[in-house]
Amino acid sequence: MTNRAADNDSGFREVLEDIKDHLAQLQFGSLEISVHNGQVVQIERREKKRYEKRDGIKSVSQANNQI
Repeated sequence: MTNRAADNDSGFREVLEDIKDHLAQLQFGSLEISVHNGQVVQIERREKKRYEKRDGIKSVSQANNQI
């Protein structure tokens, strides 16, 4: 394996670890991965928090999302 190929492999593993970490931290929302010329250039995480009003008290809603 050439140095360049090793660098690409190392960079790819770093991107995969970042994606894995972002997904592990995300409860409700989305993860957008931007690719330019075959390379991941940006990861954007959007989280959703919804509040329900019950008896004058706001509470975070709990959704039963299954993958």
